[in-house]
Amino acid sequence: MRTFRQIRSLSGMIVMTSFLIAGCDNGVEDLRAREPISGTVTFEGQPLKEGTIQLQPATQQEGVASGGMVSDGRFEIPRAEGPVPGTYTVAIYAAAGTATSGSAEESSPTAPMPRARKTIASLRGVIPTRYNIETELKAEVKSGGPNTYAFHLKK
Repeated sequence: MRTFRQIRSLSGMIVMTSFLIAGCDNGVEDLRAREPISGTVTFEGQPLKEGTIQLQPATQQEGVASGGMVSDGRFEIPRAEGPVPGTYTVAIYAAAGTATSGSAEESSPTAPMPRARKTIASLRGVIPTRYNIETELKAEVKSGGPNTYAFHLKK
């Protein structure tokens, strides 16, 4: 049987542990003023079927990296994952065969290009390097938005 002192001690430890767990929550709100962003991406005049968009701070002193998926020419990055206000370089990537919607015949396993060559080609991507590795794209994220962008990519 436990004594009153042991029960009181155990209760105190439970309360303190609860406060510690609540204070060490990994979901603690980010103190930076992040902004949601959205927009469109076209490649050769057509909506980019599938790809990714990445925003990197233009300088080490400002911003926070952010990114998301492009689907059917649209992207949305919610506030929780969005960038803070500042200037960013933008990189857009898409694997071969995902830039624009192709026919079912083109993506068929019996298509003229052998599967191995098709896989190697898809790793290179179809978006020119001036839009990703050596990007020319920029975005200015503003506090309170709206932060909506349209990127029109060409070969």
